[in-house]
Amino acid sequence: MSDPRRRFVTGLALSAGTLLAAKSAPTIGQEESSRPRASRDVINLREFGAKMDGSDETAILQAAINAARGKTLLIPDGQIMAGGVTMLDASYNNTTISFLGELLLKPMPQGRPSFGGAWVGLLIGRCDGVKLEFRGHGNRLRQPAREHIFLVGIAGATNLEIPSFRAREVRGDALYIGQSDWLANSANPVGINIGVFDAYNSEDDGRNALSIISGDNISIGSFRSFRVGGTINGAIMPGGLDVELDHPYQSVTNLSIGSLSVVTSGASGLGISGNSEGNSANVVGVSVGSFVVKNTCAPTVKDEFKAVTQTINHCFVVGNAVRNLIAKGSTTFTRARGDAVIVADCESIHIEVNVQHVREGARIGSDTGARTGPVNSSIHINADNTCQRGIRVGKAMNTRISGSVVNPEKGHYSTISGVYLLNPEMKDVVLSVDIGYSPSWTRTYRQDGTVKYENCAIRDCAVNGPYSDWTVWVGDVQLPRINVQGITEQGALPKGGSWARGTFVRNTSPSEQAGKLLLGWVRLTDGNGTTLGVDWSPAYAVMR
Repeated sequence: MSDPRRRFVTGLALSAGTLLAAKSAPTIGQEESSRPRASRDVINLREFGAKMDGSDETAILQAAINAARGKTLLIPDGQIMAGGVTMLDASYNNTTISFLGELLLKPMPQGRPSFGGAWVGLLIGRCDGVKLEFRGHGNRLRQPAREHIFLVGIAGATNLEIPSFRAREVRGDALYIGQSDWLANSANPVGINIGVFDAYNSEDDGRNALSIISGDNISIGSFRSFRVGGTINGAIMPGGLDVELDHPYQSVTNLSIGSLSVVTSGASGLGISGNSEGNSANVVGVSVGSFVVKNTCAPTVKDEFKAVTQTINHCFVVGNAVRNLIAKGSTTFTRARGDAVIVADCESIHIEVNVQHVREGARIGSDTGARTGPVNSSIHINADNTCQRGIRVGKAMNTRISGSVVNPEKGHYSTISGVYLLNPEMKDVVLSVDIGYSPSWTRTYRQDGTVKYENCAIRDCAVNGPYSDWTVWVGDVQLPRINVQGITEQGALPKGGSWARGTFVRNTSPSEQAGKLLLGWVRLTDGNGTTLGVDWSPAYAVMR
């Protein structure tokens, strides 16, 4: 039976293997004496004496890469253990490395990182036009308990092609992308194109499948990460794909991901966060065609009734200093309940996410401090099976928040709300969230703390159901309601709930009385009063 790993190898590697196989079988390293080994276009690692048996052959791999500058190096079947191998400068331009076999990461020597404070198997520095077809094993069980252990590192490379990247058993990161000097302001990598990215762990461990710290024009066709992201030295690692800038001088621009699938017990699964001084963004232009994030972490946090059912972990995080992001996908927690989607200080964010089995489906904007929350954004969340809040909103500006919240579950918290506004400071915000009927709701729309609204409204949504308690049904958010099915259409004067001055409720059972037709009622006061003539005024049409 053929080796199933060969199906991962592109045409370039196959053609190179065919070329070598077509020759009469030479002894290792044998070649025409008149033709130096480094002069050919394709070089096989075995010619340098590699055994490919998993033993430490770092020096052999480095020598072969040096000899293959500008050519193709073929890594044959088997495993080569190596660490600290580098391609640092322009002398490696246009070099291709194609793995049929696997790089087994050498255990990190005690206290001896190889580059930028990290232990790196293969480092690609400031060279241009390199092509890498990669297969690697992180050897995680033999690595120390450290985050900064990477199978492959990119440090300022340009026009790097990675048709396939496959890694397994990772302790730190499978792939780390950063500036040419990871510890100082330096050149960004530019033009990193990854076709298929796969990372797999047999148990929850590691930091990230992919970390992006700085880079421009990065594209990933398909990204899959399974069980990468665990706990290292007592700290919960992000897991999956993490765009997280360490310093304001770093930047990520024009990142495109076709599809993403992550299964992790880590802190986020898919995280995108900048790091800037002031309000400027340094993560700009991110698109994710589709994503699925499944968080499998065990519950570690007690709910209100002291049962350990919750987690501090998330599934999708849009952090600070991010601008121009488009993403669509779904998330779920399989064991614990956490806050699925986090949206912090960002601008022009347009996301659609379905979330399941959560504490909070989404937490949008900060409820403390001087942060701005999302600006000029549209956020659509469909939350199914929340145990505390469907969507929580703090600060936001010129943003539309839409979606639906259904199937609340009692037993974890004493109150459950569909949309919850906590210490909000909102300007030009539209809330358009359907709340599915359930007797478990404490409020459909609820506010808490000091409220500052400017030109905000609840509109174009539905809050239907056979509610007997008007405060539960309408909620206590004092915002204008416009075209809210089930709320702004009534057959009689509203009997409860909090209302904003100027709200109009259409009469669904109009009748003519003394030449007048009662069209509905206009709210005269802010609050929960129900007195006709004081809190509500009838609105008539005069019949002629």
